[in-house]
Amino acid sequence: KKAVERFQKLWESATGDAVTGWQPGKAAMLKEAAPILSPEKTIEVAAQYFESLTENMKVLVAKFKEEGKDLREPPVQQLLNQRFAETANDAGEAALNAVGVTMEQFESSVKEHGDNPTVGRALGMLQMKQQQDLMAIGGGN
Repeated sequence: KKAVERFQKLWESATGDAVTGWQPGKAAMLKEAAPILSPEKTIEVAAQYFESLTENMKVLVAKFKEEGKDLREPPVQQLLNQRFAETANDAGEAALNAVGVTMEQFESSVKEHGDNPTVGRALGMLQMKQQQDLMAIGGGN
């Protein structure tokens, strides 16, 4: 059920069609659109979202190192990336839920403020910082 809902969310983000919650044989159980966050709140929530992803990677790297895995080996890097991909969505959603924001609301807010230069710059900086943090986490063994 969770996999179907994730696929529905992916479909929504790709097409803009609201399908989350739809089930065959039942009327659409589509949620009412959550209010768009202000530009400032969008940036604040994005910072928490990216931080949760970074923390998730730190935990995974620590676990891999604890198990004696060499992070410089390509198969280990591939497994680490796979585990991160499997857990990142849940970690990000948990961080959003902790501040009372849904993933749909966050995504809609980012899309809504996509043309706002302040939001765009802030999101770009957050993504750059996250990439640097992730590289630093995986850099040493």
